[in-house]
Amino acid sequence: MSATPAPEATTIHIAPDLQHLRVPLRSFLDNRPSLDCLAVGAFVFTPGAVSPTAHVASVSPIRNTYRALYDFEGTSEHEFTLKQGRLVEVTQENDSGWSLVKDIDGRRQGWSPSAYLIQESPNVSSPHTGPETRLLLVQRSSHDSSPLRWEVPGGSSDDGDPTILHSVARELFEETGLHLTRFNRQIGDGIGFETDQGRRRKQWLKLSFEVEVLEIPSTSHGHVHDQNATARLGNNSQVADQLLDSVSITLDPDEHQSFAWATEEDIKSSDPSRDVQTRGPFVLFNEEQRLLMLQAFELRRSSR
Repeated sequence: MSATPAPEATTIHIAPDLQHLRVPLRSFLDNRPSLDCLAVGAFVFTPGAVSPTAHVASVSPIRNTYRALYDFEGTSEHEFTLKQGRLVEVTQENDSGWSLVKDIDGRRQGWSPSAYLIQESPNVSSPHTGPETRLLLVQRSSHDSSPLRWEVPGGSSDDGDPTILHSVARELFEETGLHLTRFNRQIGDGIGFETDQGRRRKQWLKLSFEVEVLEIPSTSHGHVHDQNATARLGNNSQVADQLLDSVSITLDPDEHQSFAWATEEDIKSSDPSRDVQTRGPFVLFNEEQRLLMLQAFELRRSSR
């Protein structure tokens, strides 16, 4: 995606142990000759209850996505053939144990046995409530690679990004509309991976950071870093519930279709390596990302 910088009025504070990342992006790569590309992830936490509202232009989030547990061969024009692992949308169920399903792209529909299907994604239209710290997750669009999987906002660094930190701020703004105001810490040492093969093979490193945003003016320690925000906070400088209710996430429909605020327990129970029937409320991108999310919760807790 081409660079779309956040408004220049946003002031970004950087933790002392991250100052070394202010070097030019090109210099960072030149000093690591084994690397071809960089990716970044932004961990946005909120310490209280959230009643989120998504804004997605010209897209209605798919809330009834199911995955086929088994193969089913339709025997009439009214039946829908399933292949194990296939994603479909369920639009109707009857008392006879059949579901009316259609392709994610809506081109074909028919009836399949309900017992052959399991709901794939959580109902993010129901707001989370409760005092727990929560992590912002976004769900990949059904037409994107790794469709419908959940992740933290992020993406690849662009040549036009002055530094890695600029990449994080840009990607967060592009994917959620949130304005980054502070880098608290790096999460982990980075995750390396490869894409493509042969001459097109590229070696990547993904760096992830806990950040704060203008829309939630509280530090990881629960203290106010914006004096003008004091009146908007609740007891002990924690974010007031009414402020969290107003947190608005604006998604790019080409990349993501839904968002949710997940608790630590949500992440613990969302194990992508488990059987499809038992892997928890969120189908996460991969196990490495899940472990990184748990590490982020632990780092945040230990810093208080």
